[in-house]
Amino acid sequence: MEADLSNAELNAYVPQLEDVRDMLCYMVVSRDPKLKKTKEFENGMRDVAWYFLNFFDSNGFLLDNTLSSDDRVDLSLYDLKEEKLLDIEKDEVWVKNSYGSKLWNIRHWVINKTNIIRLAKRYREEKDAPPAKSVPSEKVDEMKELYGNVPEDVWSSRSYQKTDRAGT
Repeated sequence: MEADLSNAELNAYVPQLEDVRDMLCYMVVSRDPKLKKTKEFENGMRDVAWYFLNFFDSNGFLLDNTLSSDDRVDLSLYDLKEEKLLDIEKDEVWVKNSYGSKLWNIRHWVINKTNIIRLAKRYREEKDAPPAKSVPSEKVDEMKELYGNVPEDVWSSRSYQKTDRAGT
């Protein structure tokens, strides 16, 4: 799914399990780049995405009044809001009862579809990119051993000095 959707397409878009999984994968991998992007890792993130999406309706809304404070923490709602993956919308409704009327505040957590699509796409692009070539750790150790034993005065005596073409 492309991040360049029209407003009508974006409004009609229902967050897909794979998009949320890949968005979560991107967030986790960006915080720990050494993490291996294996099938097991993605399957684990799929379970987390499934758990997460089950709280939201098909339009990407979650009524905050139905959550306990533990639910908000377990779902990392505040963290996802800081990452701009969720927004909060507030409504006020007058409710009448036998004692009169009362103003009731309603908060909705709303999935930021644009950012989820963008991060899911970025994760897929990085996953499909060829791995960067790195120097094997044995070679790094060998170079450290070789150059680590060179005295400092040798390094300073071999420094580049600018001379003109005549050698003066």
